[in-house]
Amino acid sequence: MTRKDFKRFVIYARSATDSDGGQAIEAQLEVCRHFVEQEGGSVVAECTDAAASGLSTEHPGLQKALSIAAAGKCDALVVQDLSRISRDLAQCIHIDQRLKDADVELQAVHKLMGLPRTATPTER
Repeated sequence: MTRKDFKRFVIYARSATDSDGGQAIEAQLEVCRHFVEQEGGSVVAECTDAAASGLSTEHPGLQKALSIAAAGKCDALVVQDLSRISRDLAQCIHIDQRLKDADVELQAVHKLMGLPRTATPTER
């Protein structure tokens, strides 16, 4: 699948705290929505986790996004940056592989550690 084939996107946003009334998550969603619009795609779902540690991937919103991907209902999962998936590189790689197994790309809107916006953990 080439980048041009991406039409259906799932957006995932995570915040470590909920003290801002959801503003951090909403800001992430807006960035990702804009990215999807620029790519000419459509958002099939928005999954979020508030007050969720970046050291774990066992969050309901992320698990829902992964279920949508496993069911073949999206072409890409988009996040503001890879740290929204996890702060643990090994966990990011594991999630990336799960998505690839489902023929779904993990895309990060913002650069992380000098990587292009669409770089995945395994491309490091």
